Amino acid sequence: MAITPVFGTTTTQGIESQSFTIKGTSKAFRVLTQNLYSNKEQSVVREICANAYDSHVMAGKADVPFKVTLPTEWDPNFTVEDSGVGLSLDEAIRLFSTVFESTKEETNEQVGAFGLGSKSPFAIADSFSVECVKDGMLCKLLIFKGDDGMPQISTIAHTSTDKENGVKVVVAVSATNQGRFNREAARALVAFNPAPVCNKELDSIWNHVKYETDDFMVIDGGIVTGPTYALNGPVLYVCGDNNILSTLFLKYGYSLVIKTNIGELSIPPN
Repeated sequence: MAITPVFGTTTTQGIESQSFTIKGTSKAFRVLTQNLYSNKEQSVVREICANAYDSHVMAGKADVPFKVTLPTEWDPNFTVEDSGVGLSLDEAIRLFSTVFESTKEETNEQVGAFGLGSKSPFAIADSFSVECVKDGMLCKLLIFKGDDGMPQISTIAHTSTDKENGVKVVVAVSATNQGRFNREAARALVAFNPAPVCNKELDSIWNHVKYETDDFMVIDGGIVTGPTYALNGPVLYVCGDNNILSTLFLKYGYSLVIKTNIGELSIPPN
């Protein structure tokens, strides 16, 4: 998503000024990862899957679904695997170890832009792993919180491979949180089209359309929990309530989904 900064002009003639900085501490990283998201489980799924979607768009594979594995009793991992453009070792280390590092700030073809989503697994876990393939080279990274709470990144492997380009992110989900995680994951994935290939059955808003135009659609509310949403790329965002639309939802079970183009809305990280 292209970000266009807007700056005001303040005259400080004769006054000495100094730019602000951000101190890289465990507290700062905790605020920007663990404390940033109001719904941690849904946000982690949304962010990692949006990155997979973006990678497929970049590779000209927008109509090819990526793969999602939701945690089970036998496999506690949440895994997202794409077959997009992939990342080299240098690209992966820079992307995953640098807060606000993004390759999407100048395009409206992709959802991401803030450079925070790739670090979102820290909202629910102290570590996660990444496997990246690009142009015949494979790298495996372990990303974790050190004893001081500061995120660290270690290269586990870097070798040649015949695998296709892509990225796989693996995050362990605690057994006590799997039920909630899977429910929130299903909600986060309702608007991806095509829907990802998943080990659990996923529903989609596209199966619930009652009326549709180029600008909006009306869906039956069985799949969502509110009256009004904005669809931005593959992500569905809750909008503020409206009395008429709330009545429509409560009385008839219908929700309004407003279609927007990527870059058209100013969406804060949440």
